[in-house]
Amino acid sequence: MKRVTKKLIIISILMFYILLWIKLTGTPFGYVRLYPKRIPLPKFNTDLKEPLLTLFTTFSEREPTRYIIQNNTILNWCNLQQNHGYRLAVFYSAMHAKSTLTETLNKATEIIRKLSGDNKFQCNVHSIFLTSKMMARGRPVLKRMYIEVQNRWPSSLYAFCNGDILFHGDKFDASLKTIQNYTRQQHFREFLILGGRRENTFFRSKLNKTKTLTSGNDTEILEIFGAAHTKKNYRYAMDYFICSKESFNWHRFPDFIITVPAFDSFLLVYANKIGVVTFDITESTKVVHQSGAPKVKDDTYKDARELNQFIFLNTMTNWTWAMVNFRKCLQYKSRTFEGKIYVGPSTLFKSKKCLYPKPMFLPVLDEDELKWKNLSLYYRKDLRYKG
Repeated sequence: MKRVTKKLIIISILMFYILLWIKLTGTPFGYVRLYPKRIPLPKFNTDLKEPLLTLFTTFSEREPTRYIIQNNTILNWCNLQQNHGYRLAVFYSAMHAKSTLTETLNKATEIIRKLSGDNKFQCNVHSIFLTSKMMARGRPVLKRMYIEVQNRWPSSLYAFCNGDILFHGDKFDASLKTIQNYTRQQHFREFLILGGRRENTFFRSKLNKTKTLTSGNDTEILEIFGAAHTKKNYRYAMDYFICSKESFNWHRFPDFIITVPAFDSFLLVYANKIGVVTFDITESTKVVHQSGAPKVKDDTYKDARELNQFIFLNTMTNWTWAMVNFRKCLQYKSRTFEGKIYVGPSTLFKSKKCLYPKPMFLPVLDEDELKWKNLSLYYRKDLRYKG
């Protein structure tokens, strides 16, 4: 009888620890959660001021046709900082890029001081060196950038943006604040904000000439936006990705790299799949893409594109173009009516078309496969994705 009682006690203790494990991790032994629980972010330094937005990017360091365009971006973003207090950051890999950034900031500060009369303003853009762990195939890994900025600074929102995008500051800021209030009212803690843009030709190859901004302020952006046009494929073109601190467990996100196709399409489908609430701010903002500068599509570019295509195709074998149409597959939309911005459900969103129907199995790549190995041999030929 005593032996039976002793066995029952041991079994009870084991069952207690097993149930405790499942409660804490959300998974029984021998299994891995496909969509694991969020990993708590590290505690921030409370002495740092928390802005509404931390906006970060990376610039091309090998395409001279983009240099003036990137200077325009800095000037415009410095206006955002002066008027709305955004924290700005640029990731770089070439050492000369840091000194070039400093020169550009000084010029932008001088222009803004002269036009605004604010002689105390100093544009501040944090420079972050891209270590080898943050890169693959010569380009930054998206999730490493988000992890880095979230570990460095507190912020209500974080946004990666392509380095050739200009914002109308007041409309952009008002849209973000309206959505922030809406998410608090609805108790949405995990959300993703996307939006469209118009095209304005800044680089003209025949003349080898690039348009230069004179102020980068809202007045100039409004004028440029009015002269811009919308491309036919704008439904699939995403340039900025704004999320909360808790929107994604970036440690579990695939190793997509930026500046080549597929990472943006995947992020949209992935967000809808795991229950991250998605917002479209196209109709309440004015955003301009400085177009015209050609991409250098050499072997380095092809190697980078190959990695993203491999991850995309092997993760979502049943993807459709409808799923990556952000104009129709974002759940909520902001609109402007009589000078005010309102947020509500999008009538275009259809769960049957937008939600990926099957489980996602993310390919695990070793260091060689991630950095340089030819992955084209493993493509499924029936899943052609050009991006």
